[in-house]
Amino acid sequence: MRLRILGSDGGIGGHRRTTSLLVDEDVLIDAGSGVGDLTLDEMAGIRKVLLTHAHLDHVAGLFLLLDSVQPRTERPIVTHGLAATLEALSRHMLNDEVWPDFRRIPSADDPVVILEAMSPGVALGDRGRLFTMIEVCHSVPAVGYAIRSPGGAFAFSGDTSRCEGFWRALNEMDRLDLLLVEVSYPDSQADLALKSGHYHPTSLAQDLQRLVHRPEIRLTHLKPGLEAEIRADCERVLAGRDFQILRGGEVFSF
Repeated sequence: MRLRILGSDGGIGGHRRTTSLLVDEDVLIDAGSGVGDLTLDEMAGIRKVLLTHAHLDHVAGLFLLLDSVQPRTERPIVTHGLAATLEALSRHMLNDEVWPDFRRIPSADDPVVILEAMSPGVALGDRGRLFTMIEVCHSVPAVGYAIRSPGGAFAFSGDTSRCEGFWRALNEMDRLDLLLVEVSYPDSQADLALKSGHYHPTSLAQDLQRLVHRPEIRLTHLKPGLEAEIRADCERVLAGRDFQILRGGEVFSF
């Protein structure tokens, strides 16, 4: 199994790309602006999309991807997420006002995309890989994912704040080689992190104490312009942990 980071930033500007992860050549986890760095052939190879939540920085690339691949795709792209997430996309985006409803293009019998709801704890098996939806706690309904293959396992928090269920699910995994976890604000903006449903370094450090595994840790979703302060806070409160800031373009193999 191969994981390619298309985008991992908490906003745009310059080199920054928002959240999108490519598993092998056919599964996207979230579809932020990083999707735009794929070639047309790579986009046409996407068969599944797993969404963490409906916020624009995690889904904007999906709608542009659907439009770009429509002439090339031979079967629908199946997009999974919470029922509330898919309802928000249907109501606000795939409404023939903000964006065409690709569930009916070119026809209802031959759509570009199919939306399928999932619930936390449900797992999808595909080509020897297992994708399990995990509970998280954000400002809107949201989830993370655990991904297993015979060669290893990783987990992705999506956007979350402190959430007992997320860490319980990680501890129930047989192994965890890599953890991609968000930390959006520095400790100096802890109140804003709490109000907006995000981690800051001290709250993340406190929850990492729950984790029984010792994976490599990659920190994601740092807000633009705050990266240096967040890193400094993390170096202080995560001393002794194997962590780095996640970067677009990184590739991990399992």
